[in-house]
Amino acid sequence: MADLTLFGRTLVALAVAFLLGTLIGFERQWRQRSAGLRTTVLVTTGAAAFADIGARLAGAEGATRIIAYIVSG
Repeated sequence: MADLTLFGRTLVALAVAFLLGTLIGFERQWRQRSAGLRTTVLVTTGAAAFADIGARLAGAEGATRIIAYIVSG
């Protein structure tokens, strides 16, 4: 049961990242900026996936480190 809860949290996090990335990407595409819809969606979803993997493997400290590297990159 715990695995389904973690899987559900992961799906929700990835869905939220996809939705927010879509909104940001649509705005950038509309204003004709260099990084458009596809790029922004891929980056936000990938960043959410890496943060989730870090949280699962190394706990909150690992997720914090990965998020710090994502922000600086």
